[in-house]
Amino acid sequence: VATVHMLGSNPPSEDVSREVAIIAPETIRRLPAGSRPVLVRWSSFESVGPANALVLQLERHDIDVRVPDTSGNRLGFGPRRTDRSGDLRAELVVAARADIDVVARTPGARQLAYVGAVSRDEHTVLFRRYEQLRRRGVGGSEHKIAEISRRLRGLAVFAVPVVKHDRVA
Repeated sequence: VATVHMLGSNPPSEDVSREVAIIAPETIRRLPAGSRPVLVRWSSFESVGPANALVLQLERHDIDVRVPDTSGNRLGFGPRRTDRSGDLRAELVVAARADIDVVARTPGARQLAYVGAVSRDEHTVLFRRYEQLRRRGVGGSEHKIAEISRRLRGLAVFAVPVVKHDRVA
């Protein structure tokens, strides 16, 4: 309870808690060995809640967790949880829905865990169709886009290359 309070947020919703309960163990198993901190980022507003829940799960497993060093994160997570050194064991990105396939395209990204309404392969196929329809912008495809969007429900965690140049020294 103290950790949730320190995060400056309400406890994660039941859906988010259920999804993170599925992806957290696999994420933990696939982390590189070591004792250095793990940085957790989120790809969009939609993945903030799941990222917060993952931070809690990692901490419950005695993993030193950090979040990006921003004024909002220093206030919400507390200064001890913000990364200022870049000396990390891993950098994780939590992605939801269509962002999953966007983050998967990041050079060096490695998917650690996934949970979704469809298989991961089907998610990619749907995402490509979603992109095609949105690019076309043809009237009448709104119904198709909405249907695909409903099926894109999912959550994934990726390990991405640790980039030290964006850290504050």
